[in-house]
Formats: sequence, structure tokens, C-alpha cells
Amino acid sequence: VVWRLILTITPGRFPFIVRPIARGICNTLVTRMIDNRLAQNRDLIEDHLKKYPGGWFAGGSEPTAADFLMIFPIEIFASHTHIPVPDSFEVYVKMVHDRPAYKRALEKGGSYAYAKP
Repeated sequence: VVWRLILTITPGRFPFIVRPIARGICNTLVTRMIDNRLAQNRDLIEDHLKKYPGGWFAGGSEPTAADFLMIFPIEIFASHTHIPVPDSFEVYVKMVHDRPAYKRALEKGGSYAYAKP
């Protein structure tokens, strides 16, 4: 996702006359490299979540460090990419957002602008 952002911003940094060429090159890189890799990562995560339907990332009844590490990339993927998002991502994000601890953290820390709660 970061590389996609970089390649989206980069053409604007070129001189005006070169921008269309830079935009074309960057768009090609995004389409052929970044989007394919994002789709592969999405499929890998989706396959893992399917192993534990309705459960946490490590498969237990309570969240683990794996869940705390994975929620941010899954939230970003679910809310900031144009690649189709599987239902399992939305279910997982909703499960995290419905936790009382998550709601308390939002109350203490303020609004969260990176993902759609």
C-alpha cells in the first residue's frame, strides 16, 4: 500500500511537461506489480482467516499479539484499496471494533482516521 501511495504521488513531483510520461510509467508499475502483490497478500490472509471462521487470527477464543499486529493492515486494506475485499476481512474488522477494549481505547485516544470503524 505504501508503494502504491509513493507511485501515485511521484508523477506530481516531475516537471509539468514530463508528468504525463511519469504518470503512465507509475500507473503501469502499480497495475503490473503492486496490485498483483496486494491481491496475493489478500488471498493469503483470506485463506488464513477461513481456517478460523469467527475466531481470532491465531485461532483462539481471545485475541493474541498476532491480532494486534494484523488488525491495522487488514483495516487499511479493507478501507483504502480498490482491490475487492473479501467478506472475511470485514467480519474480522467488525469483530475487533466491537470489542469493549477497542471502544475504550477510542474514547481515551480520540478518533481514528486510518480506517472506517
